[in-house]
Amino acid sequence: MKHIHTVNIRKNLTNILILFFLVICIYFPLDPFGLKIPLLFLIFLSAAGFFAAALKNPYWGETFLWGMIIPVGMIGYSILTGGFVRESLSFGYPAVILLIVIVDTEAELSYEKMFRWTVNTLAFTILILVVLDILQICDINHSYIRELIYRYGIGFIGKSENYAFYYKVFLRCSPLIIYTFAYAVFKKKRILSFMLFAALFASGTRANVIASFFVIAAYLWFKAREGKRGLLFILFFGLAVVIVTILNWEYIWKAFQGVLNAASAVESNSVRIGHLKGLAEYYQENPINIITGSGMGSSFYSYGRNAWIDQMEWPLLDFFRQNGILFTVLVLIFIGRIILNSQTERYKKVGLLAYFIIAMTNPLLYTSTAYLGYIYVYKDKVKKKYENNSSHSNLQSGRTFEKVSSAFAGSE
Repeated sequence: MKHIHTVNIRKNLTNILILFFLVICIYFPLDPFGLKIPLLFLIFLSAAGFFAAALKNPYWGETFLWGMIIPVGMIGYSILTGGFVRESLSFGYPAVILLIVIVDTEAELSYEKMFRWTVNTLAFTILILVVLDILQICDINHSYIRELIYRYGIGFIGKSENYAFYYKVFLRCSPLIIYTFAYAVFKKKRILSFMLFAALFASGTRANVIASFFVIAAYLWFKAREGKRGLLFILFFGLAVVIVTILNWEYIWKAFQGVLNAASAVESNSVRIGHLKGLAEYYQENPINIITGSGMGSSFYSYGRNAWIDQMEWPLLDFFRQNGILFTVLVLIFIGRIILNSQTERYKKVGLLAYFIIAMTNPLLYTSTAYLGYIYVYKDKVKKKYENNSSHSNLQSGRTFEKVSSAFAGSE
C-alpha cells in the first residue's frame, strides 16, 4: 500500500515537473533563468523507477537510440571535430528530451494535453497583445511588456507598415501553434481553429502563415477523398473562396503585393541569400567539412550579415555544416520515421510537415522547441506497440519501480 502511494506521489510530481518544463521551454526558449536542464534532470530523477524498467525492456531500445545514444555520440563527435565544448553540450542535448516519452508512457501521464494547453495559451497571449493594442490599452511598440519580451529573449514584438502583416508579435515558440492548429482543424473545433489561425497571422511571419494554409489544404485534400460528401464540401468551400476573392479582389491584391514587397521580407531574403554565398565560399575552402562537419559552435563568414556567424536562418544547412552527413541523415531518418509511421494520427503528421516547412527557414529543426513537438507526434508511434506489450511491460515496470522506490524511501 505504501509503495502504491509512493508511485502516485511520484506520478503527480513528474506531471507537475513536465508541465513546468513545457512552460519554461515555450515561454522562455532561450532559458534566461537556466532552468531547462535542471528541470529535465528532476523529471528523469522523479521517474527513476520507470527508467530502470525501460532499460530492461527491449521495446524501448529505439527510443533510447534516438534520445540518448545518438545525441551523446553527436556531442562527442562535435568536440572531436573542433566544436566548442559548451556549445556542443548546449546545442546537442535537445534530443535527450525525447526520453520524456518513456516517462509519459510508462507512468501514464498526460503530455499531449499539457502540450496543447501550453501552446494554446501562448497563442492566446499573442492575440491578447494584439487586441490590447487595437483597443489602445497597451501600445505594443512602447510598453513594459515589449521591454520584458526583449529582455528575456521571448521574441520580437511591434507594428509597422513595413511588416508583412502590419503586426509582428513573434514569440519564439509560436511555430508550435501549427501543431494545435492542425489538431483543431482536423477535429473540427471551429472557434479554436479560427483563434489559432489568427494567432499565426498575428505572429507576423510568412512561414507561419504559409504553414497554416498548408494545414488547411491538407485537410481539404483528405476531405475530398471521403467520396461524394467530401467532394461536395470542397465545391462549396471553393465557391465561397472564389466569391470572396472576386468581391475583395483589389484589397487582396494590394495585401499580397504588400507581403511580397514588405521591407522586412526583402531584407530577410537578402540575408538568407548572403548566408548561402558565404556557405559556398566556406565549403570551397574546407571541402572535407562537407563530410565531417566543423563541430557545433563553429562559425563561417556570412555576406548576409557581413560578419562571422555560428547560426543562420537555414537550419538544415546549418545543422549539416556543423554535424556533417552522418548525423544530419540520422535526424532526418528520425523525423521521416515518425511521419511515415502508420500509427501516427493524420493531424499530427500534417502538423509535423507544416512545422518542417517553418523550420526550413528558421532555426527550429534541432532545438528544445522542436523536440517538444516531436514528442507530441512520436508518442503515437510508441503508443500502439506499447499497448500490445503492456501486460509484460506494466508488470516489469511495477516490480522495478517498487525496488527503486524502496531504495529512495529506505527499506523497513
